[in-house]
Amino acid sequence: MREVLRVLLMTTANGKDPHSLLQEGFRDFQEEEGIDIEYDIVSWTRAYQTIIKGFKEGESPDVIQLGSTWIRPLANMNYIAPLAESVSFAPPLAGWLNGYCYYQGKQIAVPWIADPIVMSVWRKTMNDLKISPEEIKDWEGFTRAIETIAEMRKYDQSIPKPMTILIRKGMETVHCLSAWFFAAGHLFPDLEDIPDHFLNNPGFLKIIDYLYSLVKKSGLTIDDVDKHPHSLVESFRYENAFVFNVGGCYGIIDNIIKEGEESRYMILPVPSPRNHIGAYSGAAVLAISSGTKFPVTASKFIKRMTEDKFLSSWAEFTGAIPAVESAFWERRKENADINQLYEMVAGSSSYPVHACWASVEEILSKSISNILWELFSKDSYRNIRKKLLELIEDTDERIIRLLKYSWGS
Repeated sequence: MREVLRVLLMTTANGKDPHSLLQEGFRDFQEEEGIDIEYDIVSWTRAYQTIIKGFKEGESPDVIQLGSTWIRPLANMNYIAPLAESVSFAPPLAGWLNGYCYYQGKQIAVPWIADPIVMSVWRKTMNDLKISPEEIKDWEGFTRAIETIAEMRKYDQSIPKPMTILIRKGMETVHCLSAWFFAAGHLFPDLEDIPDHFLNNPGFLKIIDYLYSLVKKSGLTIDDVDKHPHSLVESFRYENAFVFNVGGCYGIIDNIIKEGEESRYMILPVPSPRNHIGAYSGAAVLAISSGTKFPVTASKFIKRMTEDKFLSSWAEFTGAIPAVESAFWERRKENADINQLYEMVAGSSSYPVHACWASVEEILSKSISNILWELFSKDSYRNIRKKLLELIEDTDERIIRLLKYSWGS
């Protein structure tokens, strides 16, 4: 009986079962290495705890898919090991990923899939409403578009609601708010030294003020947005229920890359105060367990996962966006939407690198949701802003307290 290489991956963006693709794609690899491969697919919501539990119980897989912000905490706990030095890997499109994928001078993770936050819109809706992408790149132009749509809806309810905004507790909500923050040219503070504040800064407060104005001008109610993020995306994708959707690319990429057809959607940058400045992206990476018996084989497997031949088929099957150069991106010369995605991923930023970031995420996940819920309050904005400042200050206190007692980065 041959040895078994165990691989843990997350559910795909479009929900397709990838087992058959993986088995076929690595049939020759199994024969070359004289090893069988077993794949376990878990949901993103259960993944981190599943990984931690596996290590504690001595049942960790050999190859693990991780969210980029999980790399440093797991490296600090010695749960993941450096990749084999005899194997080389493609560099990431986004420069920030280099800082994530190296620890103590050694590569401990390999970029695989990018997860940018974008603004998407139905092409037909843009044409019907006579809105041009250039008009809505900045806050002033985007505000005018929201006001115009809201005014038109007073006389024609068949026109989609102006925009989506996520408010439910979860990191997806944090990612979307961060996309507005990064688009405006801001970043969260470096956590190597304990900062005086995290959210409580003029840039973040301006974002909150702007989003409040959009909520009021758009006519959105809490009932419009008090839904699971996937439900809002499906309302946008299948029902054209909203004009502008700020979120991930779930289900949108499949349509954009169809050959010989003009895509249903347009990909646009998240509006910024002036000229477009920044973008947010997360990423999925691949790493090997510190407990693996096959460090070189595991590293070779990761290399194959991130090489163009398999990565292109994975992107086509799952609707994923490669985090490295691939045939997917070669289409950008002929496809304006893929080119837009490329520029956003390549020029993106992400969260600070820190061993305790997983715990910071837990704080932000709840706090950002509470902050955004307040934007739908019917109280005066003076009172709302007072409550917002209290929530922001409380968030910062908890994050700084955590950092003071953290065990390093």
